[in-house]
Amino acid sequence: MIRLAGTSLLVALLFIVSANAQTQGLEIEKGSARELKGVHKVFIFANENDKKAIVAVIKQKLPLLTIVGTADTADVWMIFRVRNPTFPANSAGSGFETAGSTTAVDYEITATGEVLKSVSAVRARSLVQFSDSRRFMYETDMAARFAKNFVDSYRKAN
Repeated sequence: MIRLAGTSLLVALLFIVSANAQTQGLEIEKGSARELKGVHKVFIFANENDKKAIVAVIKQKLPLLTIVGTADTADVWMIFRVRNPTFPANSAGSGFETAGSTTAVDYEITATGEVLKSVSAVRARSLVQFSDSRRFMYETDMAARFAKNFVDSYRKAN
């Protein structure tokens, strides 16, 4: 029952912080990374693998920061999303078993990250934004790069 409630909270948070946050009732205004000053508790919303990478970087670089399990107990929320390949780019190459050329389709993988600070029940401030893209699935360091970006911003503010 508690796990179901936690999952429901995460799903609700995803909808609240989605690209159409304005229509969901949460107003996101521009903030500054300087507002990270005094932050002690962070909630991370990401898929399991990306969350592990983000937590590993934060624990290594900022060991005094606490990663919390619920959004309502956090000072800030770190939201990280990877969008599946949607940008096709054709590249011509030669086939292994044939003498003719073949066409392979490559896709661009994009990731976005944002650090939000709740101001009220209907408002949040965007403190740090991150975006990255890769052409190959094996380039999986985007979550760690987002975490390092956060760490740099946090250190400058504190």
